[in-house]
Amino acid sequence: MIRQGVLLGVMSVLAGCGAGYQAIAAGPDASATSSARATARQAPAGFLGAFSSGGDALTWTQALSALARADVAYIGEFHDDPATHEFELATLKALAGAGRPVALSLEMFETDVQQTLDAYLAGSIGEAEFLASARPWPNYKTDYRPLVEYAKAAGIPVVAANVPRRLASLVAKGGLAAMAGQPDSEKRWSHIPESCPADAYWKEFEKVAAHPGMPPGAVWKWYEAQCLKDETMARSIGLALASRKVLHVNGAFHSDRGLGTPARVGKWRPGVSEAIATVRPVASVPPALPPDLAGVADSVIFVKGPAHGGPAPDRI
Repeated sequence: MIRQGVLLGVMSVLAGCGAGYQAIAAGPDASATSSARATARQAPAGFLGAFSSGGDALTWTQALSALARADVAYIGEFHDDPATHEFELATLKALAGAGRPVALSLEMFETDVQQTLDAYLAGSIGEAEFLASARPWPNYKTDYRPLVEYAKAAGIPVVAANVPRRLASLVAKGGLAAMAGQPDSEKRWSHIPESCPADAYWKEFEKVAAHPGMPPGAVWKWYEAQCLKDETMARSIGLALASRKVLHVNGAFHSDRGLGTPARVGKWRPGVSEAIATVRPVASVPPALPPDLAGVADSVIFVKGPAHGGPAPDRI
């Protein structure tokens, strides 16, 4: 089911965004390669099957169609799973061949390296300079480089969506109050959430993050850092939506149940439609949707890979 963003009031997307944040220019994408169009309906090799939120079995084409219809399509991942990254690339290729301009938004790059990322996509700098300045994740070359290189070849904008990790770390240690002491030159790279409530998202986060021996209040501060990430990614997505649909890739926890980033996107683009896919690596596809995954996403995608047991930090 495609979800409609909650109307949280009409807000100007560009108001108060600070330097370095501008809507992606309107206009068509550069023509996607013919191979991309040819493979648009081919399931990636690791795709095993999928289920809707209600438990109906979905083919690759059906799962893809749900993502294609939405203004924002989310893919929630385990960061270390190769088959999931193949699914992401196949989805990007399919959306690029569908005719509607698309932007790729990534949790894995931070807002303050957007200019560097843009320069690389435009061919103004080489890959070595890009990697030296853009603080890529350790698994960039194996897992995220194919997405960026395809986007570069196809003329697809790539959004560095996440808050800089130095600011997330600051909040994880000192709470959101620590942002008050930061200069405007730093604050502009984030969007401080108006609220970080102890709601269903907090309850899910506490299950994943809490462990014996953590000091009192430490998990809450970490949760506030999570809210800062979600709010900043939501703003990044909202800006990109000015001219095209968005495929956003993040750790599954950020988008599962629509409680993290998706819940905040409606503030930036009221009425936006969102479709959430969550990907789970498994040894074999289950005969039915497992009860613990019911309602987690609009579509649950199963790919071939080592199964993850329970909540894991690599999906946050």
